[in-house]
Amino acid sequence: MSSDPREKKSNLLKRFLKDRNVFIIDRNKTTRDGVIRCLDQLDVHPKQIHPMRSFEAAIELMQKLKPAAIFTDYDLEDQYGIELLGPFREVNPDPDQSLFVIITANTAQSAIAQAAEENVDTFVLKPFSSVQLEKRLIKVVLQKVQPDDYGRAIKTGKRFLAADKPNDAIQEFTTAVGLDSKPSLAYYYRGFSNTKIDTLSEAEGDYREGLNVNRLHYKCLVGLYDLLLLENKPEEAYDIVKRLARYFPANPKRLAGVLRLAIVTKNYHDVEHFYQTFANIEERNSDLVKYICAGLMVCGKYYLQHNHPGRAIDLFKKAAAASSNQPGIIKEIILYLLESRRIDEARKFLPRFGELGRETIDFQVAKFVLDFTTGIDPYEALSLGDKLVLAGQESFLIYDILSKSAARLGMEKQKNSYLAQIRTRWPENIDKVLLEISVIEEELRKKH
Repeated sequence: MSSDPREKKSNLLKRFLKDRNVFIIDRNKTTRDGVIRCLDQLDVHPKQIHPMRSFEAAIELMQKLKPAAIFTDYDLEDQYGIELLGPFREVNPDPDQSLFVIITANTAQSAIAQAAEENVDTFVLKPFSSVQLEKRLIKVVLQKVQPDDYGRAIKTGKRFLAADKPNDAIQEFTTAVGLDSKPSLAYYYRGFSNTKIDTLSEAEGDYREGLNVNRLHYKCLVGLYDLLLLENKPEEAYDIVKRLARYFPANPKRLAGVLRLAIVTKNYHDVEHFYQTFANIEERNSDLVKYICAGLMVCGKYYLQHNHPGRAIDLFKKAAAASSNQPGIIKEIILYLLESRRIDEARKFLPRFGELGRETIDFQVAKFVLDFTTGIDPYEALSLGDKLVLAGQESFLIYDILSKSAARLGMEKQKNSYLAQIRTRWPENIDKVLLEISVIEEELRKKH
């Protein structure tokens, strides 16, 4: 048996990788070959090594081959290599029994990889040699198999958490904080432990201490974001989740949260940026589509109110596309535009209903309001409008049309009934409606 310490460590790495599949995902053949050379020197059998060029290829083989190690470029064209972490953890849930390595030529990306502590094991800057890569891997595997005092304290604390002993865990993570010069992970776990016993101010302090050490620390950012939501602090939560969205690949759940907070905190200008992120996500759940459409619609209405119609209409078009021309979205766009007296622009959205959409109540509402703007018999307006109200379509514009139609016909009782609805539900519009009705009634008096 060798007494050479370096050889012992190398043998430790060889045993860790023995008989286990390895994925190498990089568009550059030179990079893939560099990793293969290192693995060959570590006695990894060629049949265990699976080089590939794309994110999709890795996903396709993940469940079948269940890799124990992944080496991936940070940037895989339309996807980020770090996005493989979720599928990888499904087949390899124990971080101590797996390796996830980011390969990048970008130092900023390497900082992000470092911030994803416990998820990303290490990073390698291009170009690299086999010796450099092996040293990195040995350091990582040694910490997994034979952790230092800091690593042992973290593991012990996590065992206390798993055993539902948060107070014991807090003591262990407090010890860990003093054992490392950059103890963000210990701060995160201590913060998480504090949430278990509802000492939320201490938890927030821990997360912020972890971010003072590393402002991009992924787990501290996520922990603080969740806590701020729990404490109903939307503005602060939005600042944190924006940082997450900027530096880490988006997932549908987080992006939906970002969009919701952007609307709540009235950061409408950010919605356009998040739409680009949405457009790059292939798997979009219903919540994500709902929030991106709501964000684009609210943002568009905001720009209409501030006299930026071109920008508003562009956002409305994106909302229509994001919803696959959902009839309810198209109706709301048309109503928003008509409220701003942009009749021609509103009419251009009507064909988006399509053949099936024309059978919906949303189409009937949009067409009814559009027809009224170009002249419709007041008796017909009352008949159609009342039917739409009975069908549950109670928008301001419908009541506006009904009140003005009743005024034109001299139906005082009906007019006052419709105005009462506007006064109760849309009080900000009542003065304008009353003024317009007074003009209508004055014209009628002159005619008689």
